[in-house]
Amino acid sequence: MRRVLFAIIVSLISAIPNVANAGDSPPPLSFDTPPLTPQQQTEMLEYRLYLSELIGSQVDLHRVHALVREGGNLLQAHSVKFKIKISPNGRLVYRRIALSCGYEPLDSLFLTTLENAAPFKSPPSFAIYQSESIDVTFAIVSPPRGENTN
Repeated sequence: MRRVLFAIIVSLISAIPNVANAGDSPPPLSFDTPPLTPQQQTEMLEYRLYLSELIGSQVDLHRVHALVREGGNLLQAHSVKFKIKISPNGRLVYRRIALSCGYEPLDSLFLTTLENAAPFKSPPSFAIYQSESIDVTFAIVSPPRGENTN
């Protein structure tokens, strides 16, 4: 019995160099996610549009304009960018500011808006595994001249 096992082990070990020399070695493992199909790309676009409309509809523009005036020269950028992750059931699992506008009260207003918009509808099932996060950017547009924000 021991001779049979020993013979099998030796033949497996001796076969390994032959496979490597033959140039038929398996390709290296890839942990990249496969590219999205056209249908999946459409689903992701629709989901991102849904998020944009939902979150955007909850922004208090009068408060934004007031904070822009108040912050004045403190604004370093005219947008606030968040990275978010949404669970399969639509719950906001993770959010962080990726790019601040430079004025904390305005960043906080957008963060609160983002949190109040949740829960979201479930993302496409394949999207949960495609990326760690989704970018959400709030553009800061100054009010037209003469517009009263109060």
